[in-house]
Amino acid sequence: MRSLYKKPLKKCVSEKGRLRKLQEDLSQVLRMNPFDGILLFFTALHFWQDRKIKNLILELEEVNYGQFHQTIKNLKVLQGFLIDVEQNKNVFQPKGIELEKIPTPETIFIKGNSGMGIQTLRFWKEKRNEYEQSNAFGKDISQSASREISRFVRENARPIIAVLNQIIPPK
Repeated sequence: MRSLYKKPLKKCVSEKGRLRKLQEDLSQVLRMNPFDGILLFFTALHFWQDRKIKNLILELEEVNYGQFHQTIKNLKVLQGFLIDVEQNKNVFQPKGIELEKIPTPETIFIKGNSGMGIQTLRFWKEKRNEYEQSNAFGKDISQSASREISRFVRENARPIIAVLNQIIPPK
């Protein structure tokens, strides 16, 4: 009977380290420059998107007789937040991008409000660098993208961290 629990419990313990890493990375993202932070944000979530979190939930449900009820509930909340991130239309990774690929500045898209439409993170970073190097007094067109990224990160990282704190209390 004990062998039935061994594999899911071993998996849960091994995933605990990855969940803690996600928790730490998202906390760091909140303190970073938006253009650098968004790349870490998507890189940190990359492992958990698609089937990883779903598989962990299913494995715990197989051996749950009440002892994992709260953990499973919190993992499902986390899964819902990941779905919300995937469905965002202002800062996103397109569905056509292979999920096995690590996010890059070319695979993250941001909608700016400066008439530039939806552009890659690389585009917005280059515009920001051009503005800073020119010492211009005019409008920095990358500011709208920066504000959009900051809003996106705040609205998504904080609730994910809160759920992770319930699954794995912070150190």
